[in-house]
Amino acid sequence: MTVHIDRLLEQCCKNRASEIRIRPGVPPRIYLRNTFIRAGSRPLTQEDVDSVIRSVTPDDLQRELAATGKTSFTFHFGEAASFYVRIQVRESRCEVVLRPV
Repeated sequence: MTVHIDRLLEQCCKNRASEIRIRPGVPPRIYLRNTFIRAGSRPLTQEDVDSVIRSVTPDDLQRELAATGKTSFTFHFGEAASFYVRIQVRESRCEVVLRPV
C-alpha cells in the first residue's frame, strides 16, 4: 500500500495539527491537540517510509541522508503550507517528522 503524503499534509493543514510522524512499524500519526492520532490503519513498512522520503526530499539531501544518517529542510506543499522536515535514521530505520511552519 502506498502512503499518500499529500493526504497527510492536507489533513494536517485542515485540522491545524502541529506535527506528522512517519516511521516503520506503526501507522502514520498526526499530533493534534496535545495527542497523537493515527492517520492510517496499518503499520508502515520501511519501503513505505522510503517512498515518502523520495517524494519530499531533494536529491542532494537524499545523498546527505545516506552519508550522515540525518537531514532537514523546508518542504513547500503547493501554496497551502510549508513544512519543516526532519529525517533521521535510528536503529537502521528512518523516521520522518514534518511540522508546519
